[in-house]
Amino acid sequence: MKVLTLEIKLDGSWIQTLKEKRMVVKSLLGKLSNQFKISVAEIDAQDVHKTIVIGVAAIVENNKKADQMEERLRSNKFTLQDFYDQMVQLKSMGS
Repeated sequence: MKVLTLEIKLDGSWIQTLKEKRMVVKSLLGKLSNQFKISVAEIDAQDVHKTIVIGVAAIVENNKKADQMEERLRSNKFTLQDFYDQMVQLKSMGS
């Protein structure tokens, strides 16, 4: 058994407050966890509202599986655009 660990740093330049960031991070962590069946957490820059740093951990059978999981995460091309669109929708509904 092997442990895969990754650190993912994302730019959330459109995020204006820490409250908005918490909403985005919570949604992002849930989606990653559900889609990839991995453990995820915000691991750094919690007090910087325009930066999101996520730690990923997964138990895999061997190095080949670890490489495959890492490639799946990298090729997923998840961006904050989906979350930006959600925030715009939430703001427009609240206005």
